[in-house]
Amino acid sequence: MFSSQIPLAALIDHCQALRHQTDAGLGLARAMKQQGERGPRPVRPIAARLARRLEQGDDLADALEDEARFYPPLFRAICRVAEASGSLPEAFRELEEYYRMQQLLWREFIKQITWPAIQLVLAILVIALVIYILGIIPANETFTILGLKGAVGVQIFLGTVFAVTVLGVAGYWITRQVLGAGGAVDRFLLRIPYLGGCLQALALSRFSLAMSILIEGGSKINEALRLSLGATANDAFVERTKPAVAMIKGGNSLTETLREQPLFPSDFVDIVETGEVSGREPAVFHKLAEQNHELAATRMRVLATVAARLVWLLVAVFIIIIIFNIAFQYLNVIQGTMKQLGV
Repeated sequence: MFSSQIPLAALIDHCQALRHQTDAGLGLARAMKQQGERGPRPVRPIAARLARRLEQGDDLADALEDEARFYPPLFRAICRVAEASGSLPEAFRELEEYYRMQQLLWREFIKQITWPAIQLVLAILVIALVIYILGIIPANETFTILGLKGAVGVQIFLGTVFAVTVLGVAGYWITRQVLGAGGAVDRFLLRIPYLGGCLQALALSRFSLAMSILIEGGSKINEALRLSLGATANDAFVERTKPAVAMIKGGNSLTETLREQPLFPSDFVDIVETGEVSGREPAVFHKLAEQNHELAATRMRVLATVAARLVWLLVAVFIIIIIFNIAFQYLNVIQGTMKQLGV
């Protein structure tokens, strides 16, 4: 939320342009300068600053760190090793393909979640309409919706819905950004059924892609592990960086290190062990990136279905509450009438 990162569509175009330009032999500083002039609009001022840094002789990795709030961790991690190994065109190709798949995932999720979201909004508006109608019915002094009726009742109801939504979003942002408890938040989210599995698959996909490129580019395992955990963009994984790197420096293998980290599934670590034993870590991690991306797509579809059912359940529960509320009010009217009649 409130992210200043480059929009996904612009980032894809940015990677594609840089891939074509560097692959054609254009210098990186010149390529960035062109992006600053004719690139995607959100990228232009950032690329212009990067071009000036590169023209002054700075490394791309260092320049990107100063623009960290605009570029995702995965982009920065892969560009760092690609610059050192001279494989920037290949790195931009991998990044373009990855972000394109992320875009497809996101669009599919939005497509699936749109109708449930519309249903929820319509349900809230219908309830507000009923509250308003109860207030304009002549001589209605009895029936209300949870004690609300009329224009004032509508204001209270909609104001409460808005306040709860704002407080929830603001609380999430403050917890992560102000209190610095992003790791605790992400650990909690990973434990939520359906949502947690989707977030884990996305993080493992980013981790695997980064490990594949970094190891193939000649990075040491401890450095590749540090950068790849940062590339997950998930604070629950990021906070495991220090203990994981310490284990590698202490002489543990990558398999042993990952097995001690609670966030990595045992089947994932078993496949990593196969690659480590055979000396095919880059190929194995690349395959794991593809598998987890497919898994994330599947879990995202399931998550959208579950979200739709939860909306239906929420609406049904609210309708049931309203029905019982009106029924009890009706019974009270009957009892009051019977008492007046002496029955």
